[in-house]
Amino acid sequence: MKSWIKLKKNVWMSTPFLLGILMILLGQIPFSLMPYYHQSFPFVVGLIFYFGIFNPHVLNIFFVFLLGLMMDIITTLPLGFYSFGFVFIYFMVSLFQSYLLEMIFTQTWFIFGLLFFCTDVLWAFLFFLISNAWVSTGFWFVQFVFVVLTYPLFCRFYGRLNRKILEVQ
Repeated sequence: MKSWIKLKKNVWMSTPFLLGILMILLGQIPFSLMPYYHQSFPFVVGLIFYFGIFNPHVLNIFFVFLLGLMMDIITTLPLGFYSFGFVFIYFMVSLFQSYLLEMIFTQTWFIFGLLFFCTDVLWAFLFFLISNAWVSTGFWFVQFVFVVLTYPLFCRFYGRLNRKILEVQ
């Protein structure tokens, strides 16, 4: 019986990482929002932001880095491209975690948008340095808007998942 409880706890504790993998795959579903390129979305950024604030022990920096490496491999970008952005977001959230915990949802959503915008600009600059080609700002803008607008939907689910994890802990 005790081993069953421990197994159940381990399964729930690993759920955010497994969900992160699923979110990476979900973000790679081809959306043709613009006629001239395939648009992918890093939905996992919302997961990193949420758990970085409310339960950083479950999704720590090692798992965030691994999620970034998986995203790099799936998108065939150089290793470390998305990892750098994900770790940057996690680091910024951990710096201001005590402030973010006291904010209401709309304030947190605004901070998420601001932080994701900074990360998107960082990715655009890194992509320019790597490929020596500038990707249209429309690509980054559509990615930014879509991820920020879907954050509340995912956030609701993350909250339920986090409550379940806290029950098991």
